[in-house]
Amino acid sequence: MSKDTEIKLNREAVEEEINKLETSIQALETTFASLIEGDSNLEMVEEVNECKQRYDDLLERYQALFMKNVQTTKASKDKLIEADQEVAGNFSMLS
Repeated sequence: MSKDTEIKLNREAVEEEINKLETSIQALETTFASLIEGDSNLEMVEEVNECKQRYDDLLERYQALFMKNVQTTKASKDKLIEADQEVAGNFSMLS
C-alpha cells in the first residue's frame, strides 16, 4: 500500500484531545449570575433577568450540543479503528 493512501491514526493523541474537550465543556460555567432581586418593579430589572435566563438556556444548549459532538467524534474514531483492524486482518489473510 502506498504511503499516500494509508490511514494513520494516533489513537492516544486523538483520545487526549477528546478528553481535553470534554473537560473544557464540563468545566464551562452555565450560569451567568444570580437574578436581581429587590422591591424594585423597574422594567429594566425584569429585562435583565429575562436576558440572563435566555443566556443561561443558550449556554446549556451549547454545552449539550458540544458534548453530543464529542460523543459523535468518539464513535467515529472507534469505527475508524475497527475498519483499520478489519482491513489489516483482510491483508494478513491474503499474505
